[in-house]
Parts: sequence; structure tokens; C-alpha cells
Amino acid sequence: FVTKKLIKCAVPSFLTNIGLILVFKIDTFIISEILDIKALGLYSMSVAFAEITLMIPNSVGTVLFTKLPTTGESEKIALLKKVNKILVFLSLSISIFLIFIGPFLINFLLGDLYIDSILPLQILAPGLIFMASNYVFTNYFSGSGQPNICAKVYGLGLLINIFFNFYLIKIWGINGAAFASTITYFSISMMFWILLREKLKISFKDTFIVNTSDI
Repeated sequence: FVTKKLIKCAVPSFLTNIGLILVFKIDTFIISEILDIKALGLYSMSVAFAEITLMIPNSVGTVLFTKLPTTGESEKIALLKKVNKILVFLSLSISIFLIFIGPFLINFLLGDLYIDSILPLQILAPGLIFMASNYVFTNYFSGSGQPNICAKVYGLGLLINIFFNFYLIKIWGINGAAFASTITYFSISMMFWILLREKLKISFKDTFIVNTSDI
């Protein structure tokens, strides 16, 4: 049966998913409107390579979501901090790899026609480190029965993304779209962290900086 409690959780969860998809995809729609098909193809290749960074966080985030509802509050906080720090470390490693090795991969796999995909990839890579955190934060709030927070954060993130895409694409083309996405991913991550800091009293270091004991 559909209950008021179910609707209260389902609607924000649905809006969160829509917001997350649009945060990832809205730049391609704006590029197709402002630029041309060639620019869209070049940018799509950059995104395809950059999203390798999110393969591990996406998988771990799903596992985290299933564990959180049955976990005590203190263990939940410890799990959040440790998982996020490790994923940031892994994503940072992959991002550095893409920044330095990505140009060779694009050139080798796609050839000279896609040489203009290299710089957008390098600009996107750092932003996806923060997007890795966003998977963890999203699953924490959703798994803690607060999907409405995620819906609001991604809604604001979408507005930021649209604004910077329209502004920066006109100036820098697909490189501007990459900058807009990186700014958006960082902004969403900081919004989540500010909310966590207020709720759980955890520092930036405790949330993002990995140490030897975490590893």
C-alpha cells in the first residue's frame, strides 16, 4: 500500500535521481544548443574518459546505502568518514592518471581528430574527485532517511551548473563546459560537507584527508 511515509521518501529520492542525471547531462544539451555537433562529439569523449573516475565510488556508494539503515549512529559516522576519505584518495589517484596519461590514451585510441578532447578531460578530472564524495554523501543522507536534503542540494547544483555552462561555454567552448561541471561538482560536495559539519561536527580533514590508519 502507498503510505504518506512512503511518498515522503519516494518523491525526494526521485527528485534526487533526476537532479543527479541532469547535473551530469545538462552540459551536453547546452553545448548542442550553443555550439555544434562536432563540439558535442569532442566533449562526449572527454566525459566518457573522465567518468572512469566514478566507477569505484558508484559501486561502493550502492553497498554503503544498503548498510547504513541497519547501522548505529556512531558507526554510521565512522563509516562515512572512512569510506569517503578512501574514495577521495582512489579518485585522486585515477584523476592524476587521467590528467597525465589521458592525452596518450585519447591520441592512441581515437587519433588526431579527437585531440581537442584532451583539455576538457584534464579539466573534468579534478571535479570528479568531488563527485566521488557526492555519491557517498548522497547515500549517507538517503540511507539515514533524509532524501529531501539530497534533492535540495542537487537542485541547487543544477542551477549552478546551468548558470556556469551558459556563461563559460560562450567564452571557452567545450573547455568552459568542463570548467562549469568541475565547479558544480565541487559546489555540491561543499554543500553536503557544510550540512554534515553542522549535523555531525566533523572537520574537513576528518571527511576528506586520508591517513595511514584509513588505508
